Amino acid sequence: MKANMLRMFGFIAVLTTIGLLFVVCDNNIASENDNNVICEDSYLTGTVRLSGNFIVGEILTADTEHLSGNGTVFYKWNRADEVDVVGTIIINENQETYKLTVSDIGKHITVTVTRDGYSGSVTSGQRRAVANCLNWRSVTNSTFGNSDINSVAYGGYGSKVRYIAVGNEGKMAISINGGLIWNAVVNSSFGITNIKSIAWGGDDRWVAVGNEGMIAISTDGGETWNQVIDSTFETKTINCVAWGNSRWIAVGNDGKMATSMDDGESWNAIIDNPFGTSNINGVVCLGAPWALGRWGAVGDDGKAAYSHDGGKTWYDCGFEQFGMSNINGVAFSNPIPGNKTNSTYDYYSITYGNDGKISKSKYALIEERPLGTSNVNSMSYWNGYWIAVGDNGKTAYSENGGINWYNIGGDNPFGINSINSVNRGVAVGSGGKIMYYSRLLIYY
Repeated sequence: MKANMLRMFGFIAVLTTIGLLFVVCDNNIASENDNNVICEDSYLTGTVRLSGNFIVGEILTADTEHLSGNGTVFYKWNRADEVDVVGTIIINENQETYKLTVSDIGKHITVTVTRDGYSGSVTSGQRRAVANCLNWRSVTNSTFGNSDINSVAYGGYGSKVRYIAVGNEGKMAISINGGLIWNAVVNSSFGITNIKSIAWGGDDRWVAVGNEGMIAISTDGGETWNQVIDSTFETKTINCVAWGNSRWIAVGNDGKMATSMDDGESWNAIIDNPFGTSNINGVVCLGAPWALGRWGAVGDDGKAAYSHDGGKTWYDCGFEQFGMSNINGVAFSNPIPGNKTNSTYDYYSITYGNDGKISKSKYALIEERPLGTSNVNSMSYWNGYWIAVGDNGKTAYSENGGINWYNIGGDNPFGINSINSVNRGVAVGSGGKIMYYSRLLIYY
């Protein structure tokens, strides 16, 4: 009911059923409701601003400094598909802050606030939650000229932590500052032969492989290299090399495989494997590299194989969902290089290949192909994110173990051949291109 009021000393004195109360009303009109005095027609005004990075995993904060009146503020966070639409309320999110999730990707996030004792509400302006691209930056001088770069790896301890990239015409370069600046290796020992793959094997030891069956090793962090006398590959191209379980395994064309148990100094051919004469494109240790003996390998014509004894015996596990499409590689969620005690990572592998095909299991492809029909050339895992790269400069990422993917790169005039997302994250490709990124960004 209407309260009996007396205006005095800038206050409204309200005679209620329980006595005389003093209130301040913007419009000098008050009323009584169940012995509570409220200001009639005190409509909430002002603005609410959102602060924070609009990135999945980041926290947004509602700034109510410019909101009218006094009293407790209540929050409702909203998610919308379109601009200028408040959208639907995000359940159980009623605090001053909100942590962005995968569900917010591409959405418009707002917060609606109300204030105790006031009618109406104020809603912040819409902002997109996640960008449609990575914050890629190109390296000014990659030292490769126009030669294609085929592989990049990260590893080392202490002062020898670094990226090493390898490419055509025997070119090789090292970065010790997160991929920003690169220095050419004077003599990679490959001459003008294309180098296809490089990997770190603990301490300061690295192994690089390439065309003509060539394998080279370095024991000083990639500064100097020496060719292996007999790789067992004859003149066949070696496509990939990996380290794990205290051994190296290299794979190449015509179904050739070889292993080394003495830090890459000597190699023994693995004669009996399921690939026949099909090219083998990728190999990886399927477990903590220093602990388990499980390995996986993939190749042309949809062929795949696994080993449970450190690469001695291989079993066919062809991925039917790839059909006769080439499988270009298999990636594993390795833990942090240089930290042999880390056990907090979720270890699992993802295979990828031509025509944009990606598979997290033996039996099913991921329904959406984030790179379209462009070939997926490389994948890497770091800090909860999988990053996939491929032809036409296409890139995509997944935050939930490869189940859902989001395209984050448009067409570019170059192909991306390899990515290593550890630390800053470096990708390499055709025409001597090197790019780096530091995080996922938002555009709004």
